[in-house]
Amino acid sequence: MEEKMKERKNNIFIKKLINHLMRCGKKSYAANIVYTNGFFLSRHLNKSLYSIYSDIFMRLRPYIEVRKVRVRRTTYMVPFPTNIQRQQYLVSQWLLETIRNDKRKINFNQKFREEIIKILLNQGSQTIEKKKDLYKKAEKSRSFAHFRWY
Repeated sequence: MEEKMKERKNNIFIKKLINHLMRCGKKSYAANIVYTNGFFLSRHLNKSLYSIYSDIFMRLRPYIEVRKVRVRRTTYMVPFPTNIQRQQYLVSQWLLETIRNDKRKINFNQKFREEIIKILLNQGSQTIEKKKDLYKKAEKSRSFAHFRWY
């Protein structure tokens, strides 16, 4: 039963990742990228497709985020907790943004696969660095947490 729940949550993350990856309404192309890389890695890592994407999500999910709050003509960076939908959105955006900002002249499919492997093996991924930077910002602005009620 618990395995089915995990599979369903991972399926939702995979669908959101496909929707964020989609450009110009070409959903089948985006799904092809996600599933072919997932199946390729599942063969080499001896894990299921869902467990691979759940590991990626669990490693990258931010529990807090920093938002701008304006109080008396002053803007503060305030840390807020995030819900599961916002976490899925941020993970997929960070992942795709790092892949799109990679200026090497190789296929997008290969960039996607390499980034996933870096995340799974903790080999200095740019996406993990984004999460660390977010946590550093939240740590610095921890003193403004009392403005969270705005």
